[in-house]
Amino acid sequence: DELFFTSTFGPDIRFRRRGEFRDKFTNDNRGGPADAEVENKREFGFTLENLLTYSNEVGPGNLKVTLLQSVQEYTTEFAKAEVLNLPYSSQLFFNIGTAEVKGNLSSGISEWQLQSYLGRLNYEIANKYLFQASLRADGSSRLAEGNKWAYFPGVSVGWRILEDIAPANNLFEELKLRASYGEVGNTAIEPYQTAGALARTVYAWDEVPAFGYRLNEIPNSNLGWEISKTIDIGLDYSILEGRISGAFDFYVTNTTDLLLERNLPYTSGYTSIFQNVGATKTNGVEFSVNAGVFETNNFSWDVNLNISGYTEEIVELALKDASGNPIDDAGNNWFIGQPIRVFFDYTKAGIWQTNEAAQASSVQGTSPGNIKLADIDGDGQITPSDRSVLGYDVPDYFGGITNTFTFGNIDLSAFFYFRQGHMIRSNFHLGNNTLQSRYNNLDVDYWTPTNPTNAYPRPQLNQERPENGSTLTYFDGSYLKLRNVTLGYNFESSIASKLGLKNLRAYLQGQNLWFSSKYDSFDPEI
Repeated sequence: DELFFTSTFGPDIRFRRRGEFRDKFTNDNRGGPADAEVENKREFGFTLENLLTYSNEVGPGNLKVTLLQSVQEYTTEFAKAEVLNLPYSSQLFFNIGTAEVKGNLSSGISEWQLQSYLGRLNYEIANKYLFQASLRADGSSRLAEGNKWAYFPGVSVGWRILEDIAPANNLFEELKLRASYGEVGNTAIEPYQTAGALARTVYAWDEVPAFGYRLNEIPNSNLGWEISKTIDIGLDYSILEGRISGAFDFYVTNTTDLLLERNLPYTSGYTSIFQNVGATKTNGVEFSVNAGVFETNNFSWDVNLNISGYTEEIVELALKDASGNPIDDAGNNWFIGQPIRVFFDYTKAGIWQTNEAAQASSVQGTSPGNIKLADIDGDGQITPSDRSVLGYDVPDYFGGITNTFTFGNIDLSAFFYFRQGHMIRSNFHLGNNTLQSRYNNLDVDYWTPTNPTNAYPRPQLNQERPENGSTLTYFDGSYLKLRNVTLGYNFESSIASKLGLKNLRAYLQGQNLWFSSKYDSFDPEI
């Protein structure tokens, strides 16, 4: 019999102090009064875990029981003061009490807690048949009263099949089938979002201005856990005396009660509300292989490859038709059969040319030199019905490959990461491609009567941004990146021992040294 108890405590403490001073002759104030501000912020969090494990031989196998109790807490507190018209500059922001005008004062606190209990049972027979069952209970302070607690079961089985189906094989060292079912929860919202926050506003009482308060966020007393239920079937393998090993997994995840911020019509008086909205289904595969490609007394080359892919689709939303079937929520860019995050917009078909002036006016109400939009529904007019899903941020596949070379005491490793077949929206192009003379602009091939390009529209003095300029911001986000390179040297143990050390290693490391992408500006991952 073996009985163990461990208790761990992990604190997270952060202090930040920020002071700003702007003199009267700075570009911000331009001869106006000097101003300053001071902000102090304190963050304190901790995780406390108590773990009890019991192991014993029971019947034909080994039993292990695990019990866990865990508490997480986090508190953020800040205070800020802003002042104007400081009497002398040398004090900077260290003596703001001397300022003639006491400006804005603000402070706040945010707290959240998560409490968890877990029971897990493992049973193994003859090192071939593996069973596990667990039940986890989590309670989150972020959620509404009556919905703070949820329970998440899990069960898995494993079978090392070699001894039963091919005990005399010379190829496989390991071949294990796995199957599991499990549930997990998500409470990724800010504290107090279920309560409904107030915001200060200005009223007039008998023509006298006064401050008051109004609802800023709609309370939601029904907000609860987002729950994902996953079925996974996998295979672990090892062949050629362990020189090649890896795993393959296929999984299906059904997520219900999605925690999403749903946009509301402005006529409601609010902009959005957090709700448990709808459900999604995700299918995915994962494959990994670790191989010792080459090995001699002084040299070795190892390769680790993993590649994954998945599809995601919305299967349920709050909006229903007359028959009760879920329908698209275009106002929030949520569409049945599509991933949660899609790019829904008009399609750029080119630039209206000089000889298309009449058509540009009748179809789109615009003029030559502006972006030409595709008439998706074919009715001869550009209307909101011509918007469509252009793409999404779910890649076709992604993964990484690591090559590790060892020569004597020298080792070199290089990790490449790839992500292929997804779309990105570039805020860089949105903010730096206004084609308006007040601002600096990207160097682009823009339209003029003597340069009838279809790449970018004409510059215009009378508008801040080009018409339908959002259609210029969508790009293929695929990339291949050299994410990490490490060159190291392991000193002889005799040298390390002279320094009182067991091991001594020096290394040089670089990150994100190179990438390749169709994105025309810079790293698409940023």
